[in-house]
Amino acid sequence: MRVVTSPPSTARVFHGPGTRADSRAAISGHLDCVRLLVENGASLTKTDKLGFAAAAHARRKGHMPCARVLNEETALAVC
Repeated sequence: MRVVTSPPSTARVFHGPGTRADSRAAISGHLDCVRLLVENGASLTKTDKLGFAAAAHARRKGHMPCARVLNEETALAVC
């Protein structure tokens, strides 16, 4: 996985075709990766090819610490 930031406030991560990095991190329960993506401006409201946002994947897989971080950041982004 590699993180590309351009401009500095936007983070894009490439983790294979069709899978958003925030979703992949949430599915796997990688809290440090989720935090890194959040800190680098990942768009948390966008959905992956299955139509789910990262927070939904985290909840579905039982990764509640990831879900909490994603939900908090999504709520802040919407305000």
